Amino acid sequence: MEKSEFRVLIKHSYLRKNTIFETKSKLDKYYPDSAPSIGTIHKWFTEFRCGRASTVDAERSGRPKEVTAPENVEKIHDMMLNDPKVKLREVANAIGMSLERVGNIVHLVLGMKKLCAR
Repeated sequence: MEKSEFRVLIKHSYLRKNTIFETKSKLDKYYPDSAPSIGTIHKWFTEFRCGRASTVDAERSGRPKEVTAPENVEKIHDMMLNDPKVKLREVANAIGMSLERVGNIVHLVLGMKKLCAR
């Protein structure tokens, strides 16, 4: 069962005025392998008590994925096609990205891999 489905069950139990321990025992009874922990149930009870109505995860802040923008992918692709022997470190320095990001774009997005010319 997924997290969102467990949250709905926890909310239902909260609305029925069950305690945290009653909720935990019922979830353990019906879902012994995948029931959430007592801490998780306590957290969601607190959220519902504070007025939260939704069981969906709130939007989280974080760094946007601006590095893998199409223009950056195109720049890297052009550099790789112009000079096949260019090193990832040189590309990263020229564009101003981290070596890891450039490697991910080259290997995962562009599908390129190393070739040995021996």
